[in-house]
Amino acid sequence: MNDLALLNLEEAVLAGDVPDLIYEADGLDTIFVTALSDTNSIVDLRDSIKNDGSIKGNHYLTNIYDLHEKDSIFAVIPSFTFDTYVASALNSDITRNWTLDDFMNYKLQIGPNTVIMDSYSSYDFIYQALVFNGSSWIDIDSGNATFGADYKSYLELASHLPGSIEEFNELGMTGQIPVNIHLFYTPIGNLASDYLVSWKKVTSQPINVGFPTNTGSDRVIHPTGALMMCSDRVAAQGCWDFIKSFLTKEYQDSMTNSIPVLQSSYETWKTNTSYEGYSEMELVMTVDGQIYTAPQLGTDKVDLLSNMILSGDKYYFDNPAVQEIVLRNASDYFEGTVSVDEAAANTEREVEEYLKTVLKNG
Repeated sequence: MNDLALLNLEEAVLAGDVPDLIYEADGLDTIFVTALSDTNSIVDLRDSIKNDGSIKGNHYLTNIYDLHEKDSIFAVIPSFTFDTYVASALNSDITRNWTLDDFMNYKLQIGPNTVIMDSYSSYDFIYQALVFNGSSWIDIDSGNATFGADYKSYLELASHLPGSIEEFNELGMTGQIPVNIHLFYTPIGNLASDYLVSWKKVTSQPINVGFPTNTGSDRVIHPTGALMMCSDRVAAQGCWDFIKSFLTKEYQDSMTNSIPVLQSSYETWKTNTSYEGYSEMELVMTVDGQIYTAPQLGTDKVDLLSNMILSGDKYYFDNPAVQEIVLRNASDYFEGTVSVDEAAANTEREVEEYLKTVLKNG
């Protein structure tokens, strides 16, 4: 979602042409949802959930739907992926929980100008830093933003990377910039197939290391979509019935390439997508035109991944306006027109100004 979507909705409300439902595809823009709830444009679904005997809070993953504790529920998330970075388990210098300092020291060992992540350009690296850190840098409740020391470190790291994918391809192909990719972005929605893709990338057993931050490795919950119900709808019950259909066991059991939020369906997904009990013939699959044998992950790997998924408490940060502010100010730094301190301060000021325009608390 973006500012244009919010503006269009505001215009629709003024014209009396309010939609019954809002579906946000491929993500959850928490700033957009908060802006809608601040203006009473969407309904708090707690009462619908409470009054519907078929929806029980303790039947859903608690880190996605803590239905008994949350003050309000404005968006229903039917499924998600668990986004992380993977590396080769053969590389003993990379651990499952490394800090930004660990990452910077590791990069210095490899070479400060070496491209070691599949975030090939400076802008792509900063974009990924925002995806994994945005919910920590931006406090929607207070309308405050903090782009501090860790953000400046990301900027300085990114300044050594090529300015674009095209530049990376040109410099990398001609050997003008060292390329030694050790970390690969991986959204986990299907344990075995995503593990297989990871295995292809690192050519050995993959290890889930996440994105390095000040407090350790981060992995994020990336909703595949979000459903909201607009206020004062005559067809409120019909709207709720439609939203509820995405939470039913029948729908949740159908998840194969994303993670269901219903606990029982999650257990089924975990077993099915790890290919537990499959024969060797059943594990043969074609990926990118090549034939591979999918790995049976084993209980230890499945449990490790599951524990990470169930303890995930950060959302993939997804707001186009903030992304534009961050990347534009990063560009000023990369081009040498401002210092790293000025870029961070300008980003912080502009993000807070933006929050003031869209949030009540601004």
